[in-house]
Amino acid sequence: MRKLELIAMIPVFFHTDETTELEKIEMPITADMYEVRECPFYDISAVTPIYDGDKQVECNIHCGGEVFKTPLLLDEVRNLIEQGRV
Repeated sequence: MRKLELIAMIPVFFHTDETTELEKIEMPITADMYEVRECPFYDISAVTPIYDGDKQVECNIHCGGEVFKTPLLLDEVRNLIEQGRV
């Protein structure tokens, strides 16, 4: 069995009861409504920045066919990944 190696612990947005209900009725959800929790990543395919106009505001982390949104900026995610490889 192949041993998984932790790449990094990265904070990501998790649904709350409130955001789950709002999503069901297709109401707008803002970032401050989510709970932010540390998530272990063992594989990362890509990290893509999200912009609001010209300003980078957060990132998507692509992993195993899923997309996880983090409040961190691209350089902050890159630094966590580099620290994890030490």
